[in-house]
Amino acid sequence: MKKIVDKIAKTFIHQLPFIVIFMLLMGLVHMLQWIHGRMVTFEEGIAVSRLIGNIAIWFLASYLLAAIIEGCGKKWVKVIFYVITLIMFAIQSFLWANFDTPISSTILTLVAETDQRESEEFLNAFLFSDKSIGVYGKLLGYIFFILIVEWLYNKYLRKLFLPSWVKVAAVTIALPLLLFGIYSSKIYVQTYKGQYTGRMDKPDDPFSCTYFSWCEMHVGRNRIKNEVEVTRNIEKPSLSKELDDSLNIVLVIGESYIKHHAQIYGYPLKTTPLAQKEIDEDRLIIFNDVVTPANNTTVVLKNMLCCNNVGKGEQWYDSPFFPAIFKEAGYNVLLWDNQLTLDVNTSGFLQVRNFLYDEELQKMSFTSTNKQGFDLDGELVESYTKDAIKPLAARNLIIFHLQGQHINAATRYPHNEQFTRFTTDSIQRTDKYLTKDKKQRIADYDNATYYNDWVLSQIAALFKSSNTILVYFSDHGDEIYDYRDQFGREFGTFTSNKLKYQFEVPFMIWCSDIYQEKHPEIIKLIHQSADRPFMIDKVCHLLFNLGGIKTTYYSSQSDLLHEDYHCGKRIVNVVHDYDKIIKRQ
Repeated sequence: MKKIVDKIAKTFIHQLPFIVIFMLLMGLVHMLQWIHGRMVTFEEGIAVSRLIGNIAIWFLASYLLAAIIEGCGKKWVKVIFYVITLIMFAIQSFLWANFDTPISSTILTLVAETDQRESEEFLNAFLFSDKSIGVYGKLLGYIFFILIVEWLYNKYLRKLFLPSWVKVAAVTIALPLLLFGIYSSKIYVQTYKGQYTGRMDKPDDPFSCTYFSWCEMHVGRNRIKNEVEVTRNIEKPSLSKELDDSLNIVLVIGESYIKHHAQIYGYPLKTTPLAQKEIDEDRLIIFNDVVTPANNTTVVLKNMLCCNNVGKGEQWYDSPFFPAIFKEAGYNVLLWDNQLTLDVNTSGFLQVRNFLYDEELQKMSFTSTNKQGFDLDGELVESYTKDAIKPLAARNLIIFHLQGQHINAATRYPHNEQFTRFTTDSIQRTDKYLTKDKKQRIADYDNATYYNDWVLSQIAALFKSSNTILVYFSDHGDEIYDYRDQFGREFGTFTSNKLKYQFEVPFMIWCSDIYQEKHPEIIKLIHQSADRPFMIDKVCHLLFNLGGIKTTYYSSQSDLLHEDYHCGKRIVNVVHDYDKIIKRQ
């Protein structure tokens, strides 16, 4: 027992600076949030007992690393542990500063889905932002702090811990924490086995967040398999006898489109003149109260392309992939995806490309797809005109997935006279934080929105002489210094303004002249529904209606155009009630 006490005390005393600094770096943000009162309610944080458990886990981890350092007796081992810890702390701080989120499965998925071009755009956008530079400054400060503390402790302070009573006190503190840390660590085993589903009370240090995210992604791989199995076993759909002999349903999915930067939604700059022209000529109807279930593409596409209802807590992997239902009903289903920037066979867990291009799911769902991505969405449309099946079948569902205004809007439009319509002089706002560079980013975003308007007009032009109805919406919104000094999306707590810009999305329906002549009653219903609240996870029910598809997966209460329609709860990012937050704030 004396030997055990001596070893515990020796490690604790010799490596005290490392233990304390490691715990601070792992739990500093967490503890500061607690101090500021953000961790009091269940929705916002964790219980006191869980906080103590987390502290015990961090102490156990720091002590085990300290024991390795002590056992090796090599300074370079301690240096390596410090470097790794600082790197993880810097990554976590970078994410908190820029996106209000820790390391998560969402972040890991975005990293996995990002190709070289997107990586360069991301680094240009965020690596040297003011918030990032602040993180680097803090990191340098911590490095300097570590050097000073280690030097002072080893030169002057360690001798204060020589008396035997100090060793007893050290063991009295360390041993209970170690034992409680071992007990609390069962959460890691439970999470790996899929037995633990709690979210708010897990340790949120960068190492734990990375581990839990990996476990979540591991579970996600099995969810894709489940989705394939559910889709394979769909009940046979049928077609309405009243369905037109020929019909094109075109679904266009945008990307990172801030609704409030669209002229047709009241933005002061003329960013959508072609859409406005279609409105004036009664071919385009815009919807005014539409939101998305998440502010990242992966989650949105899974919940939008499957038949689940997010507001009812239904999971995407428990319901079928709706394009497969169209194909099973006899439709020709095409996918032209401009976010196909990785090889479709790239390995990964939750990558949306692996979901969308799962070999079996693709076989069940799509008649034809594009084989490459393009720098510009206009090039995707050109590819469709050259490579899509010709002639089209009698009935077709055609899905376009655009790059839209994703991340670096300056790369999303041609820099020529036709599409460079807005400059820093066009941005007349006087907010103090708006520098010339930031105004240029806003101008680039508006130019990308103008180009997106042109791309949509090109897609509509392909079908103007046929019986076609086109539905467009964006997967999510974004921020571009709209009401605060913030660029890009965040994944943390939500305010009404954050919901307004990141979760409200443009939603519109375009009908060809032929379609309008054939279906005046549907046109009337579209106009009558323009102000209904809606969330895009229910879009499949609207499309089933328009496509005349009779299926057990259709719900008239989720169909935007049906008299039985009921919006229900609009839950965003898993737990937030959109309408409650908007009304409260």
